[in-house]
Amino acid sequence: MIVLVVLALLVVGGKYYIEYSYKKELDQMLISARSMVDARYQDLKVGYDGSLTVTGVVVKPAELDHDISISKISLSSSDRFLLLRGKSYFKDGKFPDKLNLNIDGMGFDSAMFDMSTDTKPCRDIWSSYAYTQIGLDRIEADAQFGFDFRDPYNASMNLYYQDDTGSLSMEWVFDSGALELAMVGGDTPLKEISLTANLNAEVSAAVGEYCAGVFKISSEDYFNKIIGSAKYSFNSFGVDYGPEFRESLVKFMQGGVQADLVMKPSKELLKMGGSRSMKSKDIIKKLNLKVSVDGLAIPIEIKEQEKPKAVVKPKKKVVYTAISVGQARDYINKHVRIQRTKDRSPIEGRLLTVTGSSLAVEIYRYTGVMTYTVPKGDIAKIELYEVERVTPE
Repeated sequence: MIVLVVLALLVVGGKYYIEYSYKKELDQMLISARSMVDARYQDLKVGYDGSLTVTGVVVKPAELDHDISISKISLSSSDRFLLLRGKSYFKDGKFPDKLNLNIDGMGFDSAMFDMSTDTKPCRDIWSSYAYTQIGLDRIEADAQFGFDFRDPYNASMNLYYQDDTGSLSMEWVFDSGALELAMVGGDTPLKEISLTANLNAEVSAAVGEYCAGVFKISSEDYFNKIIGSAKYSFNSFGVDYGPEFRESLVKFMQGGVQADLVMKPSKELLKMGGSRSMKSKDIIKKLNLKVSVDGLAIPIEIKEQEKPKAVVKPKKKVVYTAISVGQARDYINKHVRIQRTKDRSPIEGRLLTVTGSSLAVEIYRYTGVMTYTVPKGDIAKIELYEVERVTPE
């Protein structure tokens, strides 16, 4: 009985000591980062199963009036002594068989992300989601990230993210035994990447309405003529995946369907620097891409993305027409050039007034606009000048 009590005290005492150590380290880290971000938390707990949970997290980037709040962050693994070993556990590139990080109840001011959107909205998926413009002032989200090394040859990393706009999950499968070799110049040990995504239909409708206003067209035309066009940047790597893929992309962006994408990169592509000399379409082909929407396979036709023709801008041509000083009154508010006697520099500007002895011209200088009076006796020649736009052949 005494031995059991002593063991129990050691376990409980050890638990609180680990909690104290991690709280102290976390507090020091937050203090050192205060110049960039103001972060705080409510509590930190260590479970008897070796898990670590931080609750009541609030993060506010410096010089911003927006914050990110997180209800709970939890770290768990297959090794209940992971926290006890600390950073030394990962020193030799070792990982537990399973490692999971969960972020629950994350909320952020969408205006933070609106500030970082593309200057040309609605031309790719991310710039289409100007959150505040479509009525989402605060986004609620959950995220999960995990490693699974139980089968080294088919080790995996998983990411799952869900918010008010939809959900996204990704999985990377690789040979973990070749990771160390890859770090010193070997081939990338990646075997497969799979992605599953869906969009909220109501949010997608709001995106369509907002983006239709940006282009001044209907929502239907926005999805079909912008999203479904080979011209814009939805087709990454500068490659057009063909009309059936674009049609499926339109269907996905309208919301309510699930898109699945699987890539199994070829060995040639995974060689160190192997893709540097390849064209965009060849890289895509060697990814061995498979796409489906709601379980229906989508044929992919890979070709170089068509580049829009360069717009030929008209050139400016200035035409000068000589007029007499006596005609000047007929050209009030027109632009004139006055050549002066004694080889003085000409005056160019808008003709304001004409009197019996002088002309007043509005001219521009680096300091602003000013009125310059030219005596008629100083005028050698006066010309009306007009700017014509000529389109090159």
